[in-house]
Amino acid sequence: MAFKPWKELLPLISGPAMLVAMNHGRALLNEQARTLVALSDAEVDFDSLPFIKPLLRAIGGGESQVELPMPGDDERITSADLLRFSHGTMVLVALSGEVNYTVPQVLEKLRRFSTNVVHDLRNPLSVISFSSQLLDSETLSEEGRRMLHMIHSQVKRMDQVLEALPRIGRSDQPMPDTIDLKEFVHGFVAEFRDQKGLESDVLAAQVQDQPVTITFDRRHLRQVVWNLVKNALRFSERSSVRPRVLLIITTGTDGVTPVLQVRDFGIGIREEQLPGLFSPLYSAADQGSGLGLYTAQQLCVINGAELTYLKPQGEGSLFQINFRGRA
Repeated sequence: MAFKPWKELLPLISGPAMLVAMNHGRALLNEQARTLVALSDAEVDFDSLPFIKPLLRAIGGGESQVELPMPGDDERITSADLLRFSHGTMVLVALSGEVNYTVPQVLEKLRRFSTNVVHDLRNPLSVISFSSQLLDSETLSEEGRRMLHMIHSQVKRMDQVLEALPRIGRSDQPMPDTIDLKEFVHGFVAEFRDQKGLESDVLAAQVQDQPVTITFDRRHLRQVVWNLVKNALRFSERSSVRPRVLLIITTGTDGVTPVLQVRDFGIGIREEQLPGLFSPLYSAADQGSGLGLYTAQQLCVINGAELTYLKPQGEGSLFQINFRGRA
């Protein structure tokens, strides 16, 4: 009943296509789509689709086209056009059926692009920086000194961006480790406090009694969590709540999926900032490079995990990593 009368649309599509019933959590695939995604059943639950998470994000974000990873060991990616009916509760997904490129090819294209951008921007930025330093702040008005300070600040920020930009295309392939998440979190909190000279009531861990095991590249996980905690501390600088930042181990809504949350009690993220939160070069802070959250999310993706933002109850922010494995 979920797909009537919309199922009559599928025969009209010449290539692989499927209908997604948002309010039923089901998808109906034509024969070409079943072949493309290696499924035998025409009607399946969302959980059976290997690319359901990026697809639902695209639908929820109002996008008309999305790139989807296909099942298999060769990291194939294909594109899909989205057409909504019935206020978005029914979505027609027309898959291209062609392998557009693989993940390593995408990374190589990004590497070349970022190298060219850095080369093209480095020289004019150096000229701006040198010229602004020649200005004598003592002879400027108060407004002039304020503008000069803004120039110096933005030049410094752009320099940070140019330093970080080449790393976009250099996400090395993960080397999966079996990690005791409780042990990792306790060790991370101790290391971060020690390196940053933090009191124990600034950063703390909240863990479960039972063991939690995940599969993730340990280097990547440390980089992701370090970035999230650094951001959380920055945006909770003026908070009087203790601890200011919490690392919380829990499980997903299914009661099985291991989850790590980074919760802070700072100024939070405004509604208008959410759409670009994980976009490259977007930053909610004046001093940020705009690559931290983007890189963290990409590292999660290549490790088979998902990094999302959730609006917490009360003040502050909540970032959540959903892992593979069992709690």
